Amino acid sequence: MDNYLILIFCGIGFLTAAGIIAQRIYYRKALKKKEYGIVRHIHEQDRLAKELEYINVEKKVMEKMLEAKIDAVVLVQKLKDEFL
Repeated sequence: MDNYLILIFCGIGFLTAAGIIAQRIYYRKALKKKEYGIVRHIHEQDRLAKELEYINVEKKVMEKMLEAKIDAVVLVQKLKDEFL
């Protein structure tokens, strides 16, 4: 009878330890997945910031080119009006 009680208590102890280990493994996986998601989000924000900066520079260049073309058209129009 004592042997069965010892065996039952050892089984309960083993199952408790196995449950704690399984819970820790699950927690570590969940934490790693969460951290990976945060890192991926930060990388996405960095990529978008770089793309936005590139588009902003491109916009400024286009505005300068458009201004130069408008100035050229106005200058040509003035010259045309003077000669006519």
